[in-house]
Amino acid sequence: MILLREEPQAKIPIYIHEQDTELRNNMVAYIENFIETEQLEMRVVLATGDPVDLLETVRKKNRPGICILDSTYKHFLELANAIKMDYPRGFIMYTASPLELEALRGKVTNYIMKYDYRKIASWLIECFQKSKKVKKYLAIADGSKFRYEALKDILYITAALEPRRLLLSSRNRHIEFYGRLKEIEPQLNDHFIKISRSVIVNQDYIKSVDASKGIINLTNGEQLNIPKSL
Repeated sequence: MILLREEPQAKIPIYIHEQDTELRNNMVAYIENFIETEQLEMRVVLATGDPVDLLETVRKKNRPGICILDSTYKHFLELANAIKMDYPRGFIMYTASPLELEALRGKVTNYIMKYDYRKIASWLIECFQKSKKVKKYLAIADGSKFRYEALKDILYITAALEPRRLLLSSRNRHIEFYGRLKEIEPQLNDHFIKISRSVIVNQDYIKSVDASKGIINLTNGEQLNIPKSL
């Protein structure tokens, strides 16, 4: 009998921009302790006082996550808009001092007082729960823009012959695009399993498994090879 073991989903990245070093360190310590205590699939990827560093890191990671932005930064709205342009499905929260809260009203909807760690923790839980529900589409980079493929329509994703390119097979079409499986995995839901280093398949489209031949038969007639190590 061959067992197809599901790979664990990557943790949701958290990016923090806070100009006050002491406050930034305290926030990171609290959030990391909270994540460990609640056993959430999250991790603080970056905490910085440099907005350019934060934006470059978010873009480099190439996946939506959670951003906590310092509203005392003069151009915090421009920073937020730049993040939203690339990752509209990400989560953004603004932190402010008591004196700044009134000024934020009418400009943004998600804001928390900087020292209110309990509310920050509550918001992280909310983001975590929402992230489990919003995984309905795969974002595919197409030049400077993204196009979206419904997860329910995807049969499998495999590495193409050309380096750094992937082949996606859906119910209606085949799409070849630049990317790596490790960049794609965080966007997928629990219906997908990784059967090898180069192939991810949607379990909903598995018709049968021929263990003697090492083949997975899909509902559309296609076949995928199973590594002997599985």
